[in-house]
Amino acid sequence: MTEIRINSPLQVTEDGSIVFRGVMENPIKKHPDGSIEGLTVTGQKIICDYDLNGSFELLFRNKLALLQEHQKYLSPQLRESIGYFCNALRQIANLNRNSHKHTRKTDNLLRTILYANVITALESFFSDYLIGYILIDDIVLNNLGKNYESFKSEKYSLRELIAESKNAKELAIEKLKETVFHNLNTVKSIYTAAFGIYFPKFSGLAKAIENRHDIVHRNGYKKDAKEVEEYSKDDVLTLLIEAETFVLGVLEEIKKTMPKAANELG
Repeated sequence: MTEIRINSPLQVTEDGSIVFRGVMENPIKKHPDGSIEGLTVTGQKIICDYDLNGSFELLFRNKLALLQEHQKYLSPQLRESIGYFCNALRQIANLNRNSHKHTRKTDNLLRTILYANVITALESFFSDYLIGYILIDDIVLNNLGKNYESFKSEKYSLRELIAESKNAKELAIEKLKETVFHNLNTVKSIYTAAFGIYFPKFSGLAKAIENRHDIVHRNGYKKDAKEVEEYSKDDVLTLLIEAETFVLGVLEEIKKTMPKAANELG
């Protein structure tokens, strides 16, 4: 295929991914509303085949772009946690987009795994982001010590502290790494205590977390069900959008309550 050189740094690949590259085979133009236009016949066909301008795909991309906007004002530690989250969501979306290429039973298994992995990515983000903030801002650690019951009740003897040779941040991070962050009630308690935020409602995600429990612990079967639960492409993509929306809501609340911009702290 003839290579095309063009000012646009974007191209669409054969698997429906949108990537940055200098020399491209299938360059695209991105419009202000987030929709994309193929500048080659092949690119146009890929966009059509994967419905990349469909309402779900468009919403997913636009919310991903909003998450990346948050990285601009954050310190490197916090940018990294959002970056990992965004990359995880992109990979899930790409595999989900191509799941139909497998046999029926295999493609459902793949989507089941991807569905569960959205919650895993969410859990990892909440852990990484909070730990990153503790490393750069003593206010967050002090808030946890004053407001989070599990931290308030934690006691160490002087002998233990001397033996461990750890400071307060290290002890706090150690405790947080033992915390299960896919329980959103736990996340709400921790984040409300740490940042003093209004925590967004999460009823839709709570249901998804229950589904994830069945996937992980019952091999995809609901309790008393005789057949494994099936998840469609739209189910996975809808959950991706719910996860994006929820994280964006939390990040917006943290921007309101923290007295300093995080990039000034890092």
